[in-house]
Amino acid sequence: MRFLRGAFHPPSFHENTGERKATWMELFFDLAFVVAIAATAHSLSSAESTRGLIEFCVLFVLLQWAWTGYTFYNDRFDSDDLLHRASGLAQMALVLFLSTLSKWLTDDYLQFVVAYSLLRFFTIAFNLFAGFHVPAARRLTHTFAFGFSVALVPLVLGLGVDDPDWRLALVSATALLQLVPPLLPTRHLASLPLSISHIPERLGLFVTLTLGECLTGIARISSTDHKTASLILGSACAITIVFCFWWIYFSQLNGNLLKQLSLRSRFWVYGHVPLTLTLVILAVGLEEQLELIVHPANAARTSLLFLAWGSALICLAAIHGTSKPAGSAMAEIVQVVITVLFGTASLAMLIVPWSPRPIVGLEIVSVMGAILVLLDVWAGGRADLANS
Repeated sequence: MRFLRGAFHPPSFHENTGERKATWMELFFDLAFVVAIAATAHSLSSAESTRGLIEFCVLFVLLQWAWTGYTFYNDRFDSDDLLHRASGLAQMALVLFLSTLSKWLTDDYLQFVVAYSLLRFFTIAFNLFAGFHVPAARRLTHTFAFGFSVALVPLVLGLGVDDPDWRLALVSATALLQLVPPLLPTRHLASLPLSISHIPERLGLFVTLTLGECLTGIARISSTDHKTASLILGSACAITIVFCFWWIYFSQLNGNLLKQLSLRSRFWVYGHVPLTLTLVILAVGLEEQLELIVHPANAARTSLLFLAWGSALICLAAIHGTSKPAGSAMAEIVQVVITVLFGTASLAMLIVPWSPRPIVGLEIVSVMGAILVLLDVWAGGRADLANS
């Protein structure tokens, strides 16, 4: 009994006054989402219509927000005890199980509903548990628990219909409703702030997982025995694209906005949902471009690369632009504007009649990325001079 008492610690609110890093349990937890991201990317690559893209987006948001719920709870109340680690292991198992359900809107729907509801049950239960032990957080945690519970109702209602279209609509409603609870308790969020070091690190790690999927796809196609000059050049361009995005994202990642609760700080956090989603689409787009170089006769989409790159740049510009304080240096403003212009130009490639060859498309995007990196170096240099 003494051992059990020492193994359990009631949750308490972390004041987040100092530098805080991800725990080993959080890093281990992320491994399950490496598999989940790969599974969602595979579902997109095998999709043959716009509906497949919609299904991918809905599934990804559900999984990504489950990760966010776990992460944001840990930021405030992580006790890192036996109960917390055991529940984390159970959630990892559920994420892995969900990753195996290829027919989650049809034959596997019951299993999908049960597994995802259980996954969210842990977040709901731990919020109630934290509210019980931390009275000052009770209003916040109860709002989260109630909101996340209500969000599951459309998902469960889908068991009463057999039409995949209706089920997709109901699951989409659950995905959207999951995003609502953190937007509600404004006054109580202000009294329980997030860490300005831990949250950016965790969001950055999730972005890294999606970029890792990009590299996995590149390696998968590049490992063919028939390595041509075009494939080597295309692979080099693809790696350059991933590197450039990594550079421009992490060069400006900080959580200073989290010091105060505002519309900008919420926009900064929520902007990472479409950002990571588009990066997984980018992974599939890069792989398909390289596949077309190896097998030109194969039918494949050439639009995903420009769709993902353009959308990711616009999301990134919004996140970076939101985090910049008033009176930012002109170089930083120019950097955001050009990022938006490049993103818009990439999206415009979807509607112009010209469809570039795969190698040309990769070259265009890699050049855009290289220019953005040079702009970042210029803006950073100007900022350093201004602050010296």
